Amino acid sequence: MKANFKLFLSLLVLGLFTLLSVGNAISRPLNSSQATTGNEVWVLDQGNVGEENAGELHIYSAIPDGKLQHDEMIDLGVAAQGIGDGAGSIPHMITFNRSGSDAIIPNMGSGHVYIMHTSDHQIVASIDVGDAAHHALPTWDDQVILVAKENEKKLGLIRTDYVFDMYSYDSKEDLDLAAYENIYNPDNAPSCPLLVGRKAYVALRGGGLYIVDTASKPMHIIKAFSKSEIAPAGCGGVYANGQVYITAGATLYVFDAKTDQLVLCKDISHWGTTAHGVIKVGLGKYLWIAMEGSEDRIIVFDTVNQVIVSEIDDIGAASGMLSASSDGQWVYATLQGPNSMTATHNGQGETPGVDVIQVLDDGADGQFWGFYNIGALSTDSPNDPHGIAVLKK
Repeated sequence: MKANFKLFLSLLVLGLFTLLSVGNAISRPLNSSQATTGNEVWVLDQGNVGEENAGELHIYSAIPDGKLQHDEMIDLGVAAQGIGDGAGSIPHMITFNRSGSDAIIPNMGSGHVYIMHTSDHQIVASIDVGDAAHHALPTWDDQVILVAKENEKKLGLIRTDYVFDMYSYDSKEDLDLAAYENIYNPDNAPSCPLLVGRKAYVALRGGGLYIVDTASKPMHIIKAFSKSEIAPAGCGGVYANGQVYITAGATLYVFDAKTDQLVLCKDISHWGTTAHGVIKVGLGKYLWIAMEGSEDRIIVFDTVNQVIVSEIDDIGAASGMLSASSDGQWVYATLQGPNSMTATHNGQGETPGVDVIQVLDDGADGQFWGFYNIGALSTDSPNDPHGIAVLKK
């Protein structure tokens, strides 16, 4: 980490900004005197925190000038008690269904997937789908949740009815990716699928990628790429302007969404060893990619000219996932903790919390704006922010 970031962080700790220290309370009230922008920022702390060491959810209101106001902290282990299959562990990712009525929270330390109402922040379902629910995301029609079960090397489906809070899972519908392992695809553990219509782009832990038809019965693979074509440990993907972008290792892969042809492999190792979170900014003209290792930074990729156009430095170590405000003016990034629950060495952070980054030049650039810590800024901190998503209220 660069010296000027450390100096700035020290000033933050002394009170330049309002820092948020996590206690044992299950929730904290909103200061209603603050005007909001209509966005909430939901952040998962997947660390050994909370009464059951089962993680916490932090909800912030975005207020003018890029500030965040901490509204509530929810102890997920407590909130899930007595609901469905009960509490899980290591809540890793968070997404919202298409209508925004519910949050979807998979637990990587177990197989639990939570469904939480965004209106009252109550968990209404906990479905144990097996082992290591790494990611879960809704289909375009809000009828199904696709779950990546990393340790089982399977994709699962949760049937959903958000109106009546009815959810069901049948393991017979799983797609067993391990059955397709061979010398070209030696480790088919899925991590972060990307849904584009009925198709899922599924990067694999051991390298390679499958494109899966999730709406067919049963689900099936419609195209396969080997480890020689797609690097191991793929994590991160977006759809923009007819193309699919997937990060794996230190490479950005671009697919034609209609033909599923791999049209570009962009080496981005100059800016870091591992690409993590990726989002589209500026109506999809730019991608922001969080790079870990060597110099932690966010790089900006121009999707029209297919080049890196800028980099955003001084954001802190181990930036995890990214999410943008609904007006496209701000990007929020989680910084993982020094004792991360899920990261490799590159993902071990120093300052667990949330960065606020101002978007400049319609997405072509950005600048660090502020930082909000989650828990103690110490080498023994158990806090480990990872999943993040912006909800437009």
